[in-house]
Amino acid sequence: MDTDEDLTEEQVAEANEDGDHDDTAEPDTDEDETAAEEDAPLEPDAEPESFALVEAHQKEWDRVRKYLAKNLGEIEGDNATHYLECPWCNGFGTPGFVLPEAPPVEVQAAMMSALNIRPPDEYQKDNYSRVCDSCNGLGETRSGSKVPGRELLVCFQCKGNGWVAVGDERGAGLAQFTNGPSSAAAAAGATPTPSYMPDGTEPPEVTELREKGYIVMPPVVVGG
Repeated sequence: MDTDEDLTEEQVAEANEDGDHDDTAEPDTDEDETAAEEDAPLEPDAEPESFALVEAHQKEWDRVRKYLAKNLGEIEGDNATHYLECPWCNGFGTPGFVLPEAPPVEVQAAMMSALNIRPPDEYQKDNYSRVCDSCNGLGETRSGSKVPGRELLVCFQCKGNGWVAVGDERGAGLAQFTNGPSSAAAAAGATPTPSYMPDGTEPPEVTELREKGYIVMPPVVVGG
């Protein structure tokens, strides 16, 4: 029986391709080596170059900070202890030292500009309010007490706002437009926040908070 006649053309072609295969040839290892390199994990102690640069950069600034602190001590002597590290400079990672006092006016203007804060003199005068004469616009008056923490009281006239209404506009529903922690109820001309405590039983601390505009509620008793 002639088996060649029984083979299909595709089988014959595959047999010819197998016959051309050289078992003695060395295998091509380029692709295998490339794949192994891609799959190999990074060494634990290997750090990206960017990390090393950042660390070196930070070490240089630390060296500058120590150098400035040393020079500050040599120049100011004992007064050097009054200086503090500049929070603005430290925010950018650069060293600097300042005195714990308000900066000059020109420096304040530059800081406000950087913070995008407009100075008060750029705003127009409000036509429906004026400075409170009782507290000179500070919102607090002296109590005369010598007890620490009790020297000042919330201004009774302006309820701590520092201003009083001119006309009825600020006291007729527009008192919501106030600044600071004071609420609408504490604004000048507005109806004071009602007390939920029986007359004569409200602690002075609660009264003081209420004058500042806080809403104080009595504790809720759960159960019997």
